Amino acid sequence: MDSFVCSPVSPASCPFNFRRFGPRRHKERCESRVGLVRRTARNSTDGCGRVFCSGVGFGSAPPPSKDVKVRSTSKAKLKKLGRSVAEMLSSANVVIIGDDAEFNQNLVTVLSPLLEYAPIFTPQLLEQLTGSSVTDMMEKDGPDEVGAAEAVALESLSSHIRCCISTCGDGIGGAAREACWRHLYGAVTLWLDTREEDNASQPQHDAYALCDLHVKVKTSGEDKSDGGGMEVAKATIQEVLPALETFLKNNDGLCKKKALYVRLGCRGDWPDMKPPDWAPDVPE
Repeated sequence: MDSFVCSPVSPASCPFNFRRFGPRRHKERCESRVGLVRRTARNSTDGCGRVFCSGVGFGSAPPPSKDVKVRSTSKAKLKKLGRSVAEMLSSANVVIIGDDAEFNQNLVTVLSPLLEYAPIFTPQLLEQLTGSSVTDMMEKDGPDEVGAAEAVALESLSSHIRCCISTCGDGIGGAAREACWRHLYGAVTLWLDTREEDNASQPQHDAYALCDLHVKVKTSGEDKSDGGGMEVAKATIQEVLPALETFLKNNDGLCKKKALYVRLGCRGDWPDMKPPDWAPDVPE
């Protein structure tokens, strides 16, 4: 299991308008506005070597903007990175686990289009299949029933390809039970760890530790007030996606091995796979 810490920062925190257009486009807009082309020492930088301008001439920073968006170049790079990661995945599913079900879903919402994968949310899937929400199932039947129901859903999804799946949180889902992992080993699994303290361990975290990639997400109090928040997910994905690419590069052939594991029937013999005629219920 690989692990890293992600500290997402909102793109809106940057005060420079060049973030909105990119240095080249922003410079051209300003030059055309005054009808001049000045490529001399009047250019200035933001301290990181990137050019910025004030709108009528070069050399002073623009006033802060409250609605600054991520640069189009950053979005293009993310899409390119997403295609690269999707190729390395070789159609293997990606499963997001963790205690915050809403954050799991938000990250899948952001990640799935970058990978060109189908987004699937198991809480919504359970509601469609049973006619009851996960909350109602919890109140009526308890967490074991929710976990068993999600385990059935994950077993069915294990034979699919090119799916980006978010799971139930708070230790009530199938991913919180080690017995269910025989149907998760065939996917690339990411644990979104939103604990404030490393020692705030819960029983489900032992099962979560079976994941391929452990992502420690450090969010501020403002971020948490949004209930996870789509903006936090968008900021988080800019670090999660490169980490996923690095993990797959360092584990070349992993996804092909996972595909073989699925073809053999998700027998639970991961990572030391047994011969094709081996059966989990037959003593050796």
